[in-house]
Amino acid sequence: MFNKIFNSVWTLLFVMCVLFANSMHSQIIDDQNKELKLQTLLGKEAVDVIYQPDSVTVIPVKFSAQSPAYELLSSGNTLSCGMQKELQDLLLDETHYVHELTKSAVFLPSLAFKFIKNNETKALILISLSSNQLKIINGENSLILDYDPAKEIFNSYFQKIKINYQFNQLGS
Repeated sequence: MFNKIFNSVWTLLFVMCVLFANSMHSQIIDDQNKELKLQTLLGKEAVDVIYQPDSVTVIPVKFSAQSPAYELLSSGNTLSCGMQKELQDLLLDETHYVHELTKSAVFLPSLAFKFIKNNETKALILISLSSNQLKIINGENSLILDYDPAKEIFNSYFQKIKINYQFNQLGS
């Protein structure tokens, strides 16, 4: 009787371990697929610099009718490690974006993030709060993404930026 119970417990533990390992493997594959999808959209260099910058600076921006269509209003403030990590998590989660659709909205930037690596700006991300879009500029390449699926999360983050870095022009 004891052997049957003992064998049943071991069998149950084995099945649970196999199921756990399978779910972990699926999560790793999902993470790799998300990263590949973002690399396809943004390019490997942009994803790499967003993933591992030396620093990130937040800067207030004003729309400009001249090219480029924005003006950086200051040299900005370097994000704290916590705020940088939160921004990276937001930007690198591909579920935060609308895919295969283009929003018909005017892109009016009011905030920018400079991703700096080796003392050079490697990526500039402009934020249009009015259209819930961001524009990633990486060298000569640029891409506008619609963050409507994660609008509340992004807007909550931008409110923290407004409070922590005293950006009064960022609306409510």
